[in-house]
Amino acid sequence: MDDRTVLVLVVAVSVLAAAVLVIGAYAFWWGPMWWSRDTSPVPPAGTMGRWNMMGSMMGGMMGYMMGWCPCMQWMSGGGAVPQQPQQPTPPSRSPDVELTVYAGDFGFGLRPDSILSPGPELRVKVGSLVKLTVVNVGQAVHVLTVVRELREDPNAEPVFRGAAAGTPRNPIPPGSSVTVYFVADKEGTYYYVCNVPGHVSLGMWGRFVVEST
Repeated sequence: MDDRTVLVLVVAVSVLAAAVLVIGAYAFWWGPMWWSRDTSPVPPAGTMGRWNMMGSMMGGMMGYMMGWCPCMQWMSGGGAVPQQPQQPTPPSRSPDVELTVYAGDFGFGLRPDSILSPGPELRVKVGSLVKLTVVNVGQAVHVLTVVRELREDPNAEPVFRGAAAGTPRNPIPPGSSVTVYFVADKEGTYYYVCNVPGHVSLGMWGRFVVEST
């Protein structure tokens, strides 16, 4: 193999690698929203068109890459190895409700050997101080955020202050856990999601219901 052939191969591989990095970075921030007219991963029955199906498929693929590939973590600013999210200081009073949720590939469960997609429904009383522990029993990085709407959104804000265990930029590494505390001060039906891009489309969500006292 002469020098010219080697140079052509090196250039071709470099261009391909650059394209993969650009697509991966784009998918990290926007996931399936780039591909889909509707950002909701669970549209009403009979309304999911071919673009929404493509969105779920592409979002799932990119989410899988995001969860497994260290280069995706590096592009997100989190470093090649995910760092343990900071544990908040426990409140002065005892929690009213203690929940432990296990995050796996790709679903949630109340036991490490029972990961469901979507995850089990969680119920608390309005005004409760909730202690939520999220344990990552999967091989990919995960997070858990309680949100108002069910959709793919890596920048989604928690509906209750403090109701986020990890973030897409600082997720929970495999084999680790994070405990957060928050007050469920608004009655209604919400959702808990893993908003690592693409993971909602893979089934990492469940209902979080805040009931009247």
